[in-house]
Amino acid sequence: MRREEAAMDAPPSKKQRRDEKPVNEDDATQADATMEPTASLAVLTNPGLFRTVLTFLPGLPKLLVDLERSNGVTHQAKREARQGYAKMRASGADIVVDHDLPYVYKTLEAVRLSCRCLLELATEVGDQRSLEMIYKLRDTDEFRGHPRFRFDWPMRHAAVNGRRAELEWLVQQKEADEWLQDPWLFDEAIQSCDLDTVNWVMYHYRGQEEPTIQTSTLDYVANKGATDVLRLVLAAFKDAVITVDAMDNAASQGHLETVKYLHEERTEGCTVAAMEMAAWHGHLEVVKFLHEHRTEGCTTKAMDNAALDGHLDVVKFLHENRSEGCSMEAMEHAMSKGNLDMVRYLHETVGKSFQSSSIISGLQNVEVMKYIIEKNGIVGEPHHLIDEAENLEITKLIMEHCPTISSTTRAMDYAAGHGDLELVKFLHENRTEGCTRLAMDSAAGQGHLETVRFLHEHLAEGCSSKAMNEAAGNGHLEIVKFLHENREEGCSEQAMDSAAGNGHLEVVKFLHKNRSEGCTKKALCGAAKNNHMDVAEYLIKHQLVTDAIADGIEAAAEEGHLDIVRFLYAIGGPENFPTTALDLGAKEGQLHVVKYIFEEGLIDENHPYEALDLAARSGYYDVVVFLLEKDKSNRMGSELAVEGAADNGHREIVELLLKKDDRFYSLHAAPFAASDGDLKMLQFIHKFQAELKEGQQQRGQESEYEDEEGMMQAMREEEMVVAAEHGYLDVVQWLLRECSQQLSTGFFRFSTIQRAARCGRLDVVRYMHRHSIARATNEALTFAVERGRYNVVQFLNEEYKTELQLRSETIDEAIANGDYLLSTYLLKHRTEGCSMNGMDIAAREGHMDMVRFLHENDFGGCTKAAMDNAAESGNLEMVCFLHENRKEGCSAAAMDEAARMGFLDIIKFLHENRTEGCTVKAMDEAAGHGNLDVVRFLNENRTEGCTTEAMDEAASQGHLSIVKFLHENRKEGCTTKAMDKAAANGHLRVVKFLHENRKEGCTSAAMTRAILQGDMAMVKFLKENRSEGYDDTVLAQADRIFNADIGRVLKYIVPEHPIDEKSRRERVQEQMNRMMENPRLLFAVLGGALENPEGFVRMVEEHPGYDSYASEDEDDDDEDEDGDDENEDNEEDENVDDGNDDDDDDDAEDEEDESD
Repeated sequence: MRREEAAMDAPPSKKQRRDEKPVNEDDATQADATMEPTASLAVLTNPGLFRTVLTFLPGLPKLLVDLERSNGVTHQAKREARQGYAKMRASGADIVVDHDLPYVYKTLEAVRLSCRCLLELATEVGDQRSLEMIYKLRDTDEFRGHPRFRFDWPMRHAAVNGRRAELEWLVQQKEADEWLQDPWLFDEAIQSCDLDTVNWVMYHYRGQEEPTIQTSTLDYVANKGATDVLRLVLAAFKDAVITVDAMDNAASQGHLETVKYLHEERTEGCTVAAMEMAAWHGHLEVVKFLHEHRTEGCTTKAMDNAALDGHLDVVKFLHENRSEGCSMEAMEHAMSKGNLDMVRYLHETVGKSFQSSSIISGLQNVEVMKYIIEKNGIVGEPHHLIDEAENLEITKLIMEHCPTISSTTRAMDYAAGHGDLELVKFLHENRTEGCTRLAMDSAAGQGHLETVRFLHEHLAEGCSSKAMNEAAGNGHLEIVKFLHENREEGCSEQAMDSAAGNGHLEVVKFLHKNRSEGCTKKALCGAAKNNHMDVAEYLIKHQLVTDAIADGIEAAAEEGHLDIVRFLYAIGGPENFPTTALDLGAKEGQLHVVKYIFEEGLIDENHPYEALDLAARSGYYDVVVFLLEKDKSNRMGSELAVEGAADNGHREIVELLLKKDDRFYSLHAAPFAASDGDLKMLQFIHKFQAELKEGQQQRGQESEYEDEEGMMQAMREEEMVVAAEHGYLDVVQWLLRECSQQLSTGFFRFSTIQRAARCGRLDVVRYMHRHSIARATNEALTFAVERGRYNVVQFLNEEYKTELQLRSETIDEAIANGDYLLSTYLLKHRTEGCSMNGMDIAAREGHMDMVRFLHENDFGGCTKAAMDNAAESGNLEMVCFLHENRKEGCSAAAMDEAARMGFLDIIKFLHENRTEGCTVKAMDEAAGHGNLDVVRFLNENRTEGCTTEAMDEAASQGHLSIVKFLHENRKEGCTTKAMDKAAANGHLRVVKFLHENRKEGCTSAAMTRAILQGDMAMVKFLKENRSEGYDDTVLAQADRIFNADIGRVLKYIVPEHPIDEKSRRERVQEQMNRMMENPRLLFAVLGGALENPEGFVRMVEEHPGYDSYASEDEDDDDEDEDGDDENEDNEEDENVDDGNDDDDDDDAEDEEDESD
């Protein structure tokens, strides 16, 4: 112990403080010479001593607290990481199979970083003082067994971080002999990529076992360019193995010396990925070396990737020295990056054209678009250019070049949502498409007052209640006031709910004083969740949420806002304090909230609390300890606590619970520990199981399992399998060594190697094969191919050769996945080949390199589907290649699908070079998708024509310019579906045009759908100008999907019809009763057919809320009390804008795509 630390162990000085002040305030250490020195003064005037004293106060030393905080190990970081993990799992991600996908890896890494113990942090940053403190404190009563003081494999942690000083200190400790016998210490040291650390471990290693060195580790070292370490290890350990990943990774990172070493002294070689990745990252010298000294070459990805990151020198070298060329992706990348020099070189020197499918990539850069226009690069007048331009200057540029180009309402909707008032004005003055209600809704939500004002004054589309709802939620008070004073749409309860949840008190006050919608429980819940005390107090004071006290306490408890919990408890009293508050607080590690609940005596002894189980699963050790201390009657917790803790790697909690009481024991805990790779936890559980069994035998107790031995063997097998598929080789080795008798069945061992192969765990596969533990099966090779595990496939193929069989369809899957490297390897080194669909699949997916390889090597051939698929995907380069090099041709579907997608350049090519032609589907689909230039070309150059579906679908999607063109240039006309669908989707201008210029009219479905969309502007127009009316069922339907916009429309068309909540619910209940008595009616509501297919049934199909008629149950009254269910479905249906740009796009699509 250092002298200053020993001094801190002595009792503090009790001398009285002097009143004198230092005479020099700039130097607090120099006091009056007559001042008697005191301990407190010495501490306060000496920064180093002050820090030391704070370090040794009771509780966790400040030095270690700072160590955690400075490295991001905080309570909030753990919560966010855990929530991200839960979200990833809920999305369907398979963390076992998809572990190497970027978003899965990033999520798992966030969890790992947030849960690092103090030992890991100290060795990472090289803080020896903290390391010594951790070592001393870990065995004290206060910190023994605490996860923060976990002290596993300290030398591994020091070695992997290259910390020589810490290694030298650790070797002096009493446990050094044990630590230096660890066969995995070498692997960790090698990962440091530090030659001195590796040499230190080689010198000090005292183990009898041969060191374990993983292939993945050596590949990683090559990736880091540590040539000296790689050379030393491969020379010293003859069994050490690397793969092609070594040179591939070194090339990717630009480590030329490592590449040269691997090329000159090793035989593993590399793959096409080496040059491709080196080109991507701009490592020209590496590209040159690989070109001059190796034969693997590259694919078009090399130039494509170089263009993506703007490495023009690499692109020039590849073009001048290699023959692979590039794909259309190179030009797309260059345009999307606004790299004019790259665009110019690719177009003028490489000869890449501007394809219809890729022009959109250049819309973010004015200079690039000017160049494309200068070179006549825009083929036709694709409507999406205006919609996607999102920039006034580019919009003007496109319109000057393509004066008759079409557009959709999406252009103004998007501009309004982003507050680009000048673009909105330009589109209004120069275009006829207009906008939808989404324009004002999104502008209001994003706080663009002037845009809202302009839309209000110049366009008739209006808005919905979503405008004020979102403006309120985002705190845009001036917009809320403007909408309130100038428009009629109003808002819903969501307005105050959102404003309260986001802490916008002034908005809440305004809504309360000026509107009558009020709020729901969500208001107080949101305020409590986000710690907005002022809002919570206002809501309570004005009795806006008197029935939401319990919900608010739950929200506050979960987030740890104890002040709000206290406030709401004081208001609501014990009778309104929810039992779930303890569970939620414990789950989120809010120890202060948990303590408060116990201190106030708010525990219901008869309630089956889940708090202990939840805290254990979440890894909150201190909460678990506290609950165990308070749980005198042993009512809290179950085996789920240990299972959850083991599943998430919380070993200390597992040990704490199992030592506390056998009731926590679960047979499934061990497999969870194995899946987490925690060998020490697994060893502890095995030991506990043995002791438990021995105790039961001594007491003469029978096992709770009929076949305990069989169950135990099944668990051991599961442990082995999950450890293998996660790649935990140390766990696999230990299980095979310690549980060999229970792991003897051949079938199980086959399963283990299959799962390891599927997950790409080459080290596990190689270990099991080399030690004759299991032989691979056909399934192992198949799984590896399906998941793209190149190294595993190569290993299995080289070791087993023809012993393993593969289906041609499996190779087709590799082709479909675009895995050129794996596909070509299998085709070259195996005899199965691909099926006759191989080239069709590659063409469909746009894999030009694969198509060229299959064609040049005569693998399988193709069918007409190849060119059809290429045309559909807009790949002109692929279409041209197939046309020039293959004889299969295409079908009329090629032009039909190209027309649907708007690829005019492909349509022209097919029209001029092939004879298959098209069908009426071409113009019908082009019209429905807004491709005016295609419609115009087909009309002028083809004879197939179209059907009434062309105008019907164009109207449905709001393509007014196409509706006008078809009206003026074609004779097919339309049906009533045109106006019906246009009305349903809110396209008022289209409805007006059809009404004024055509005779087909509409049906009652038009106004019915407009009513159920809450589209007041559309309803008013139809009511004033049409006579079809609406379906008799609309009022009943409106009751079921009611929202503020629908209510406003109902007041307009049937003012005498009561729409208060009580009346609506009574009518819904009455209709339910009728349906239960009438099976035919019930069947219709569930999606059958009534006599009027244009009316009621279509509303059933288009409004999913109707299917809940059949599932209404006794919980209905509870939902009524919650006050949330009434608007919840409609809020989701309306795609409430949360401020993300992507959501604006989605909303626009939802507005346009709402057809039958």
